[in-house]
Amino acid sequence: MKGLWVKDLLFLRKQMLAAILTLILAILSLAFFSQNGIMIGMAIFSVTVSFLILNSLTLDQQNHGFMYLMTLPFKKKQYVIQKYLLLLFTIICSVILMTIISVIFAEITDWNLNLSDIFVRVYGVGLAILLILIVTTQYQIKNGPEKAQVAMSLIGAIVAVVVGGVIALVKYTELGYKVFNQIYTFYMDYGSIPFLVLFTIVGAAVVSTSCKKSIQMLETMEIQ
Repeated sequence: MKGLWVKDLLFLRKQMLAAILTLILAILSLAFFSQNGIMIGMAIFSVTVSFLILNSLTLDQQNHGFMYLMTLPFKKKQYVIQKYLLLLFTIICSVILMTIISVIFAEITDWNLNLSDIFVRVYGVGLAILLILIVTTQYQIKNGPEKAQVAMSLIGAIVAVVVGGVIALVKYTELGYKVFNQIYTFYMDYGSIPFLVLFTIVGAAVVSTSCKKSIQMLETMEIQ
């Protein structure tokens, strides 16, 4: 299984320039959009870096790559777990890095945000991106990279519509505004811990379920 890590890390090393340019773009988001740039920058950086991980899966699948890769001394279960761990590790690193950068910006520009507020924003976006990419990874293992790209576009569109709908409900309806105020009041009373715990439980459930299904699919799949 060490060979899988070496192979993917060597591939990611070649993509270092793309990751650096994306990080610069994320930092510029903080500079131009101030506090709102935290979520924008995190989304840009984590999505791009995670796409590099999906590209490593695409590379494995191209030109009958699975057929040759599965002749190496590791189990299909180990292959799936390694891909999920690599994706999880990428998001964790993105969360830590963007939190540190955002805290530095908050100190320099005197934002009215503490570490807890910044971390909740970064962690929430990172977890949302992780869940989308986990579902995409599962779909790509089953159907290949071409169909996964279409599915990713559809998921992105659906997420955009849902987010826009929630914003519209909060802004233009009394019920949405009331629910938002209740959530905000709860946050002010009890802090970020309940939200972080809830996000983590939901994320862990989705990741573990998706990983199990991906293992089952790959083990029963006829590799060509």
